Amino acid sequence: MVKLNKPMYTGVDTFPSIPSTPPVFPDSNEDLPKLSPSDLVEDQDSLRKIKSYMKSRYGVGEYDDATDKEIVDKFVNKMRRFRSGQSVVTLGETTWLSRASEEDRMIAANAYNTFDRLGNVFGDQNTFLEKIDGVGDYLRAAIVDPVNLVSFGAGRFFAGVGAKTTAKVVQASALKFMEKQAALGVGEKEAKKATADFVKKAIANSADKKEVIGATATDTLLSMGIDVAYQNGMIKSMQQEDYNGLQTGLAALGGLVGGSVAAASVGTRRVTKDTNLAPTRELEGKYKASQKALLNKSGKAFKDSAKALSQELLKTRAKRGMDQKIERGNLEEEFFLRFLFGNDDPKLGQVYNGFVPNLFESGVRWQGRDRDGPITQWLADVIQGNADIRAFGEVYSIFEENFKFTGLKGLIPKYNEALQDYARTGSLSTTKKLGNAKVKGYVSKEVSDLTEEEKLRFFADRMSFMANRAGRFMKGLSRAALTMKARGNVDDITMQDIIDDVGLDNMVSDAARKTLDVAQYVQNLVIRNIVTHPGTTALNLTGWSGYSFLQTTTDLIKAVLYTPTLAIPQLNKLDRDKKTTYIKGLATNQVRKLRNLFDPQTTIEALESYMTVRHKEMRELMRYRTGGVESAEFAKKQFNFDPKENPFGLAAEKYTEFMQQLFAVKGQDVLTKSVEFFYNLDKGIRKRYGQTYNDFVDSKDVFTKMSSAEYVKLEAEAVDKTLRSVFSKKFGDVGKADFTNPVKAGAYLMEEFRKVPLVGLTMPFGQFFNNTIAFMYEMSPFNAGLNFYKLFARDKMDEAGNVISRSATREDGMESVIKSSIGGALVGAYALREEKNLSEGLAWYEDRDDSTGEVRSYQYDYPYSAFKMAGRVVAHMKRGEGVPKEIMTTIGDQFLLGQMTRQLGTYEKGVYNLLNATFNGDFMLAKDEAARVIGSSVSQVASGVTRPLEPFNVAFAMTRPEEYEGIDRRQGSRVLNDSMRYVEDIAKGLGLELTPEKHRASTKEKARVQAGKLVGYREVPKHSQIERMFNTIGRPNWRTGFYSNVPEADNRLNQVVFKYLEEEANRILKTGNFSKMSLKQRIEVVGKVVSRARELAKRELRMSPIIEDRKLKVMFDISKNKSKSEVSKYLKAFTSTGDMSDLSIQELLLLKEMIERDRKAAKRIVLN
Repeated sequence: MVKLNKPMYTGVDTFPSIPSTPPVFPDSNEDLPKLSPSDLVEDQDSLRKIKSYMKSRYGVGEYDDATDKEIVDKFVNKMRRFRSGQSVVTLGETTWLSRASEEDRMIAANAYNTFDRLGNVFGDQNTFLEKIDGVGDYLRAAIVDPVNLVSFGAGRFFAGVGAKTTAKVVQASALKFMEKQAALGVGEKEAKKATADFVKKAIANSADKKEVIGATATDTLLSMGIDVAYQNGMIKSMQQEDYNGLQTGLAALGGLVGGSVAAASVGTRRVTKDTNLAPTRELEGKYKASQKALLNKSGKAFKDSAKALSQELLKTRAKRGMDQKIERGNLEEEFFLRFLFGNDDPKLGQVYNGFVPNLFESGVRWQGRDRDGPITQWLADVIQGNADIRAFGEVYSIFEENFKFTGLKGLIPKYNEALQDYARTGSLSTTKKLGNAKVKGYVSKEVSDLTEEEKLRFFADRMSFMANRAGRFMKGLSRAALTMKARGNVDDITMQDIIDDVGLDNMVSDAARKTLDVAQYVQNLVIRNIVTHPGTTALNLTGWSGYSFLQTTTDLIKAVLYTPTLAIPQLNKLDRDKKTTYIKGLATNQVRKLRNLFDPQTTIEALESYMTVRHKEMRELMRYRTGGVESAEFAKKQFNFDPKENPFGLAAEKYTEFMQQLFAVKGQDVLTKSVEFFYNLDKGIRKRYGQTYNDFVDSKDVFTKMSSAEYVKLEAEAVDKTLRSVFSKKFGDVGKADFTNPVKAGAYLMEEFRKVPLVGLTMPFGQFFNNTIAFMYEMSPFNAGLNFYKLFARDKMDEAGNVISRSATREDGMESVIKSSIGGALVGAYALREEKNLSEGLAWYEDRDDSTGEVRSYQYDYPYSAFKMAGRVVAHMKRGEGVPKEIMTTIGDQFLLGQMTRQLGTYEKGVYNLLNATFNGDFMLAKDEAARVIGSSVSQVASGVTRPLEPFNVAFAMTRPEEYEGIDRRQGSRVLNDSMRYVEDIAKGLGLELTPEKHRASTKEKARVQAGKLVGYREVPKHSQIERMFNTIGRPNWRTGFYSNVPEADNRLNQVVFKYLEEEANRILKTGNFSKMSLKQRIEVVGKVVSRARELAKRELRMSPIIEDRKLKVMFDISKNKSKSEVSKYLKAFTSTGDMSDLSIQELLLLKEMIERDRKAAKRIVLN
């Protein structure tokens, strides 16, 4: 027999009465007839138990006007998910049972027992439709489970882990295969091709097997862990006596679901990877083949130009004679100028192309400083063969022969002297001055012994030296920039395009610079760890899927609107075929996107192939992880700090990299970008070239096309749209704040603030913030209003009626109108939902699952949270009442600058208190405030670095959920509490004593382990009555509590005040009048309820027989009207520790009297 504990407070009749002696259940439900779901509605005893449970667990049926059938349906759906081991539901139910009262556990036991009476889904008691519904419920529970995504990701991880081992095994097999081919008399060329195909298939098959096995193993382990949690819940609810190991063993069979998902992915990959549905992975080979064909055709032009240059310059030298001043000063400069640009003036001699025009005619383009670096360095890379092209070939040997580049006399003396010094020292600095010390370890040699690679390196460096020295040469390089720049816009050319490393560096000492570099690197490391969490990965996927879905909807609407125009010849004079391909792609690309998402390997391989030939163009795409956090590779370059140079940095990087791999931070980032990039790129190629991406790559002139200005533009647009979809676009100008444009300057400062030492961690996600603002603008009416005029833009035509430039703004205008319309429709739909939520008393970020009755928080599920908030605002307006001030404040905190400056404000307050205490000579307080500021920085770093460990902390807490407590971080050492926030349960398990449990003023629900947040799912506990009242006026629950400089007093008062709040709220809501009041009246009523309850709570402590309660009340009174610095002055007379808790009750009363007396005296002086 189970004995129920008597509740602490019985002023509120929240639950149905339960007999002091629970009913005796039959040993088995097999003794009772089986029921169908519809029977549960009719059976009054079953219905009572179900309604009691749903009200106790979720508050269903209390204020949501749910019918009996709806309540039963929710209950059955929820229980089917629970009994089938759906991870989020099972873990949520288990943790609730672990912290529930005996009364609630008994209610749950009755409900569980009632569910068992349903029997088999295929039983005769169920109708056909009920059987179909039951099968659907169990299938959804098995398939729609975050664990499957975890298993799927783990399968991909295992497929890649054994790549090296697989490669070795396959290598041995390949040798045997090749021997067999030779024995069969197969030719060498055919044998090599057959062996290559054999290797590819062998590696792919091995990876596929590992993927399925890895997914199955992971899902098996997770299924077993969830079953352990499930059985724990059954034991807590008295449905099971002991743990059953056999049941857990059978639950392991659930791992087949994860393996099946992985197998389906592998199957999809094998069937579709070589079809037009998948992006081709062969770009690299086809691009280089196209490039090689072009350059081979131009090889003769390069050599002809070199010979013409040699003849011309030799004639020039002969005419000038042997004047060394002229030769040494100008001949080398003239050589490089003519080498690069040739001669296009017949008056000056033979006309011939230089190196730059020949490159241009070959289809090679410089993509600008941001993509390819300075023009000088790019040309030097081309000459050395380090760039994407290798075009110098035999040209140098022609110069070497004609100008005698031997290091001896030579026809260009200055060049030869430098070349000879380079051969002696191995130092390229000889291009600046001669006679430098030899490079350490270098063996001197003759010029004739230099390798071709060394000669080309010197030639390229010498050209760079001339660029930095000669003003005339600078003008030539400006011409090179204009000639080679793919964008072809003269207005884009700046001195930065043609100046290499010229300029003044900041005059900062080496020690200070190194310290600053290390500090910035550490901040970047912390920020990268903050986002290294499975919950963040899940939220990133949520954000991307939301954006991607809205873009898909936009494109489908565009396709529908565009299709009728194909039938109108006047609208398709020039590009009907291209338009047809583009419109078709707007629809069919949605299928490709799904395919690419389900087969990440092929999609990522295609992106890797693309990046091999366009790595410089793709730097911006991979520079930032989802949400705008810089990747490790770029962070190292930016901060001039290589962590591998010291043990701490190396360990930190390995830790971060491992955790990011474990929680799919990189995998999710690369997958979403690859899917979205090919989606956007294919759209652009269809629109411009009338081809799919795969057909475009197959074209023989793919190299020329990809080097053109128009392709660079559409590629940049695809990258830009992809970054927007993952909220990573950088809106501020790179490397500078343009204050002539306030919006861009503000965006830049917001994004770069995280790099400011010490305070940067208070605003780490400026880039994500800028992207959220941009998204909200896109979906708002402002977008359509400001871009509507573009719908009427016209193409520019010449006098003959030919199109000079085609306007791209019409589609921009249409897209703006469509997105604004979608945004408006979504807000309207959410508003209808929010009206219902308002009447039920749910907060703006909460929503009730219609199928199970659970309430879930969407506070961090952007962009859904933005639409929910907009819907809540409209819902208030539709009610004929204004938007609550509290809601407007929340909008600022959640979506505008409040989210950015919240932590910064805390930091600034600490600095202000420190300066104020120092100025007033209160050095004890100054020391405390200094420790607080430093401690705040320390705790931010510590908690940031340990955030990836939270999943392990949650797993540990799940092993003993009944002992879980949410601690009050304000008590004790704030630094320690904040530092340990993500590992506190592990710390407590190891014996570390942390602060007491935190009590909340608005609920009696105990904090419980939130395992669901690891996959981005946050269940909301059942609401109290006072919470419902707060939610209807938009008041955050945290504003109910007490907050002073004495956290111990605040926590005790919050514990006491709830019963008074709930008693009054229950009384008011039972009358039914509260929902009929105006917003102003509701705010007034809630204000009175809170004020009265707070006074009653303080009176209870003041009248308490417990001395500690009375002490806390006096301490609260002292601190509520005085700052800490003011109180510390009086404390000096009582204690040297500066801690009020060290005083007795009598001393505290005396201290209070002293402060009150001085306050009254000061008041009299002011009045007089």
